[in-house]
Amino acid sequence: MKRNEIYKLIQEYLKDPPVIIWGSGATIACGLPSMNDLNNMLKAKFSFFDKDSTNLENELGKTKYEPHISEIRKCIWECIAEKDVSFLNNILEKSDTYIGVKKLIEKFTEPHPNILNIITTNYDRVLENTMALNNISYTDGFSGRLLSVFDETLFSEKKKSPFVKLIKVHGSLNWFYINGETRYFHGNNNFEPKIIPPGKNKFQEAFAEPYRTLIQNSDEIIKNSRSLLVVGFGFNDEHLTPQITTKIKKRLPYSYLDKAIN
Repeated sequence: MKRNEIYKLIQEYLKDPPVIIWGSGATIACGLPSMNDLNNMLKAKFSFFDKDSTNLENELGKTKYEPHISEIRKCIWECIAEKDVSFLNNILEKSDTYIGVKKLIEKFTEPHPNILNIITTNYDRVLENTMALNNISYTDGFSGRLLSVFDETLFSEKKKSPFVKLIKVHGSLNWFYINGETRYFHGNNNFEPKIIPPGKNKFQEAFAEPYRTLIQNSDEIIKNSRSLLVVGFGFNDEHLTPQITTKIKKRLPYSYLDKAIN
């Protein structure tokens, strides 16, 4: 293939922004824990947790943890929330801290009069806080108001470009189960966090809202994507990996970043 043909092909695939697949490896440089960090934390926290565990996803898939899943969920939430607050304080004190995250989002929103889709398995708010600080409009399916409920129509509303749709398929630190519904809430509290921990229970929990709608949306976005940018995603998630690998096998252009974006 000649050089000018390659350039034309690249331009064709970049008419629309790539769909960004954002995994836990993307935020390690921001001070957030890795899966291995969470695995070690649970080993130190709970006597019932297998001290020989080396793979958190596989370990929490064991049936012996089912009676403990609520306390495991809360512990994971607390660990990530602590680091999430530290990240927010850092960018508030010095706005150019971790500027790579801001540049990445702006790279694909500024030149395109389009919607940028980011699909993530992360619970943290690195993306939300970065976008809010830099006046980048986005939705995660909630209005952002205290105690607001999930509204899938927010993903389909026509917005002024640039605009980011953030699809958090496993929940978020600021989603809680309150009075029988998933609601947007700030801070630590006694409500149950609405995050799906690693392990086989993911499939059971994913049938409930808003996860079912979020996963359906992510499947549709990946299916219709013209290109992918995969950042820090380990291809271990059984919700997203089949859709992504199917597209890649069909020769969808993609780039994979496994280094720190800082």
